[in-house]
This record gives sequence, structure tokens and C-alpha cells, in this order.
Amino acid sequence: AAGASGGGAWTADARRCVRARCVEPGRFSRVRPQVELESLTIEGIAPNAGFPLWTPFVRMHDGSLLAAPAQASTALKVDVAGQVITFGDFSDVLMYMTTVAAPDELVAYGIPYFAGSVLRIDGGALSTSVIGTDFGFGGSKWHGGGYAGGKIWGVPYKYPYVLKVDPETQSSTAVGSDFGAYGSSKWWGAIVVGDYVLAI
Repeated sequence: AAGASGGGAWTADARRCVRARCVEPGRFSRVRPQVELESLTIEGIAPNAGFPLWTPFVRMHDGSLLAAPAQASTALKVDVAGQVITFGDFSDVLMYMTTVAAPDELVAYGIPYFAGSVLRIDGGALSTSVIGTDFGFGGSKWHGGGYAGGKIWGVPYKYPYVLKVDPETQSSTAVGSDFGAYGSSKWWGAIVVGDYVLAI
């Protein structure tokens, strides 16, 4: 989703691909899906140039998509029918820059960037809540993350430690080695390989 800067309102385009031809893993094929464009106008925070309204989507096990708010005032869901749904109420900017899905649930988690706490996004109940430790507002703490070993991990961008989120206990802690002073740039993203989340 994207929007234009300036003003007190913005427009988000939700893109839905239909009738895309599936390809077996390991095989390559040129695919030309048909794309339908839907327009949704929401009163909200005017985005800063260069930053998104929402984090990149994560796909849930039912095929729906969820995204935490970056500069938007809501969380975002696109259901399997292509319906765009916004929910929650947020007033700050650059809250989250990463969303991670919990397998076998309709729940995803926003990794704090400027936000103080982890955001739990329930795509079934269409509700949001903050969980775990309050790390304080601001600071560009974590960017990127993934699910591995039953936990969600956040990659330190300017925070000294890795973020660990336990979906079962709804707790969050800073763990591992000290990667240097708070405020110094470290990593900007992650990939999941087996039971490992690799910072990049």
C-alpha cells in the first residue's frame, strides 16, 4: 500500500491479483496475473516522504494479508476476497516497520521501530493490543525479523540487543549479546533459514 505526502488525508491503493497461474516449486514460468485496483480514502496522518503508511504485508495461513501501521492510523487487512479492512487507532508516526506472522494463527506481530512495545494484530477478531515490555518511544530500535523456534525475533537496527517475542506467553524481552551503543546503525532486515533468523 502506498500514499502521497501532504495534507491531512491520503489514499491507499489495494492491489489484488486474480487468476494468477500457479507454478510448482523449483519450476519457473512467466506469469501475467490480472490486477484489479481498488481505492480507499481514509482520514489519517499525512506520511513523511520516503516512509510507508504500513509495513510490508505478511500472508496468514488462510491466505489473508496483515500489516502493522508505520505512519497510518490503523492496522491493515486484505481478506481472501480482496476486501480491504482497517482497524485499530494509532496517533504516532513510524511506529512499526516490520510485521511477522505467527504460523497456524490469524495473528501477526508488529516489531517496534519508534513504538515502545510489540503490537499484536488479530486478523480474525480485527483487534490490536500492545504486549510485553515497554522499551520507550523513539530510537529506531528494530527493523526486520522472523519466526523461528516457536518465537518471533526482531533484528537490532539501533537497539543494542535482539528482540525476542514469545507468542505463547505474550512477552517480549531484549536478549543476546550487546551489539554496541544504542543509536549506532547495525542491521536492516532479516531472512529466515530453517530455525534461524539471519540479520542482513
